[in-house]
Amino acid sequence: MRIPGLKTAKMLSRWLQGRVNGGALIVGYHRIASPSKDQYEICVSPTHFAEHLEILRKHAHPIRLSDLVDHLKQGTLPRKSVAVTFDDGYVDNLHNAGQLLEQYQIPATVFISTAYLGEEFWWDELERLVMDAPALPPSLRLKIRAEPFEWVSMPSEEEPGSPAEQSARKGLVKALYFRLLPLEIEACKEVISELKNMFGSQARRDTTQRALTTDELSELSNSGWVEIGAHSVSHTVLPHLSVAQQQTEIQQCKVFLEELLGKPVLGFAYPHGKFNAQTQAAVKTAGYSFACSSQAGQAWQSQQRYALPRIWPQDWDGERFTRMLRFWLGI
Repeated sequence: MRIPGLKTAKMLSRWLQGRVNGGALIVGYHRIASPSKDQYEICVSPTHFAEHLEILRKHAHPIRLSDLVDHLKQGTLPRKSVAVTFDDGYVDNLHNAGQLLEQYQIPATVFISTAYLGEEFWWDELERLVMDAPALPPSLRLKIRAEPFEWVSMPSEEEPGSPAEQSARKGLVKALYFRLLPLEIEACKEVISELKNMFGSQARRDTTQRALTTDELSELSNSGWVEIGAHSVSHTVLPHLSVAQQQTEIQQCKVFLEELLGKPVLGFAYPHGKFNAQTQAAVKTAGYSFACSSQAGQAWQSQQRYALPRIWPQDWDGERFTRMLRFWLGI
């Protein structure tokens, strides 16, 4: 039998384990918004998110993530349990997602990277600078941590705004994103600063494409529907750091959030879903009760609580979202 969407034997094993053992589903989102550009494909429209929540309320058992983990430990997990999570802490998590979560009375967990509060994330600033620049140079040469980076544009006769020219811009964003991804935040900011000098920083910042401020984060935390988790200080790929640097990223994020909110921060989400044994050890030592990965699958045993799998809905309508739930939970 061929099961659609299962591309590997490992994925098939996860699917079978979850179905046999009655596992829970953790769904992950980033933004609830309808921007004009979404190159990273991390946005779900408010209309579609409302459809997702309505379906969860009707067909599943929405549950707070920390409660889901407690049930895993106790072996008392309710059938068809689903927890909603958000990574990064965009401002629309408050103004768009928060209102809908309250409307449908569904709890969620929002994982915060504390270095960006009130600011643009570097990857969004990168996209804005490149896509909104009046014109791209024929070629681009940079030094990124002493390593050369070279990019050649489209032929000069292409008109600004043409499909080929827009494709070239997207290609540059993608190339720079993957080159910067493994680096520490300081290196990313250095490249962003250099791009500002090259392209000019006159492009207007989108005030809806930023992280929550401290006041907005407190408001979200006090809403009654959202618990706050940690997502490291600077959203760096943690396994690329030294053990000491990983410990600092993980511990300082928890300390900052707990001092700001006056509440314990129980959960952690690995930036970009990446972790190794040292990362997991640092999360446990820092006092977190659980951690989320980006690996697809269901949560069905307590041993998973420091590598909880998640499913990432895209900007799907209700029918497509229902098919996903039916596939994983058999609703």
